[in-house]
Amino acid sequence: TTEEYRGSFTTKEAPGIKSFSPSGTNIAPNAKIEVTFSQDMDRKSVEDNFSITPFAPGVLVWKDDRSFTYTSQFAYDKQYVVKFAKGTKSKGSGFFEQDLEQTFNTIGHVKVAQFSPSDGLSAVGNGNQIKVTFDQEVNKKSAEDRFSITPLVSGSFSWEGNTMIFTPSSPFGFSTKYQVKIAPGVKSVAGLNSNS
Repeated sequence: TTEEYRGSFTTKEAPGIKSFSPSGTNIAPNAKIEVTFSQDMDRKSVEDNFSITPFAPGVLVWKDDRSFTYTSQFAYDKQYVVKFAKGTKSKGSGFFEQDLEQTFNTIGHVKVAQFSPSDGLSAVGNGNQIKVTFDQEVNKKSAEDRFSITPLVSGSFSWEGNTMIFTPSSPFGFSTKYQVKIAPGVKSVAGLNSNS
């Protein structure tokens, strides 16, 4: 016997998401969802299979067959899940083989993301600075006004990004326990004021 034919073929590439924004945390409530697909899409299929949880009514506008923006007013301090359901079609009759999901979190109340020296640390140098890093941009004066240290120590404030730095004007006392507090009400620039 002889081999009559040998050949190969490649199946069509499934569509996917090339880029998606926003992502991560501290997203502004008025941020636009921007999606770019890897292929030209069937617009009706995309719109029928597009969902946001929790629901956020808005306006979907196509830039071209591969990209669109969705404008809405999202709630503060929420996690949103954007989903394109399995079966969403491209113009070339390809389709999503499974649900595609993207998540983002809108900005919420101001929180302290990091504190130095950390709580309970012993053997802290008596010339150390105290650094408080917030999870978002804050009104500097409101943060400084809500800073307190016991026993009372005078000092000055400086800032590096979202980190407030307290530099004592004289060394801390030896073998002394200090308590630092950030009171509620630190004002946020884009989010909600601290409530703890």
